[in-house]
Amino acid sequence: MNKKWKALRDAVQQNDVAKVIEAAAAVELSGEKSYYDFCKMAIQQGSGDVLGALLKAGDGFQFSKVVSLVWRDHDRYEERIENEKLARELIKEAYASPNPETTLPALYTVIKGDWNPIIHAGDFLNEDSPIELLEVCLKDKSAYTDPPFGDCVEKTGLFSTPKLDFILSLDPGTYKSQPVIDKALITVSAKGDIDKAVLLLAHGASADTDNAEALCVAAKSGNQDLVDLLLPYVSLKIYGEKIVTQLQYKNVDQSIIQSVEDATKAALQPAVKTPAPETVAVEPAAAEETPAQDDRFKRLDDDTLTETKILPNGSTLMTLFNFAARQQTVIVMNPSGNNPQPAVVSFDDLDKAFTDSMQEKFDALGKTAKRAAQYKSVMG
Repeated sequence: MNKKWKALRDAVQQNDVAKVIEAAAAVELSGEKSYYDFCKMAIQQGSGDVLGALLKAGDGFQFSKVVSLVWRDHDRYEERIENEKLARELIKEAYASPNPETTLPALYTVIKGDWNPIIHAGDFLNEDSPIELLEVCLKDKSAYTDPPFGDCVEKTGLFSTPKLDFILSLDPGTYKSQPVIDKALITVSAKGDIDKAVLLLAHGASADTDNAEALCVAAKSGNQDLVDLLLPYVSLKIYGEKIVTQLQYKNVDQSIIQSVEDATKAALQPAVKTPAPETVAVEPAAAEETPAQDDRFKRLDDDTLTETKILPNGSTLMTLFNFAARQQTVIVMNPSGNNPQPAVVSFDDLDKAFTDSMQEKFDALGKTAKRAAQYKSVMG
């Protein structure tokens, strides 16, 4: 082993990411056996960051390279098979490593965005998959594949209620999701797993799938609580009688059959029309006081009213008070075709005593009073 490779090995052993990146840039990792050995070493040390740096420098799972004078398709196939084998061995090592929650996601990033990966997302997953790996998988929105929601549910979620809950929270919501959760409901119902059934039903799983198979297998498992859970979700008008007939020919507890039969009869009963409630005469509510009748709304002073009356039809006059700056602005909106233009008529400084008295009046009203007429005025 020359000095460059020795420097890379030492950097990996020291878990020094910066040195690994520097040393890896000085050698050609791709296709070298030492590349695989260093990745395995990083996994055994539980260093996801070092592993990620190596995989980036070595261009992914390129551990083996066939060298021949004439490039042939057979050589390409042999190389791919060998790299797939080595990648699977690294995944096994990662599950046994001290930190699978970091090493497994580092390995998974190699196939993200690859239209033709050596191994697929499902190859990473099993019942022991950590939450961190599931998150990376379900947030993988590459251009070539959908997130492996089905693999996450079937290979991991069905073995752990908390992990199933986490997986469902990251449902990508594609057209492929619904068949996955419908099938999962049947699976957990056959096992009598009521906790997972509750999660799947809450997430929108259909209990009618495959002629209400979930209810059938739940009844056969002898779980009355699960049967009671599923009954309200099944279209008993359609499937109820068929299910009862099937259960009668199976070795199913008679009390469970009876519960399904009773629920089916109740569903088939015609709806009872409730009599219309008697009409009760309601006295009309007292008319709301108009601004003119409400003392809180003050009339304009005579001078302002005169100025307003001589404005052209369609005009709007607005008086604005700025108490903080002790200023008053009067705005007239003159009609001009379909696009009236505002014009500032005056902008006067107000003395502090006046603004304080006006502020008190506005505070007493609790809101700005607006005069409802052909003009608008903000006033106290």
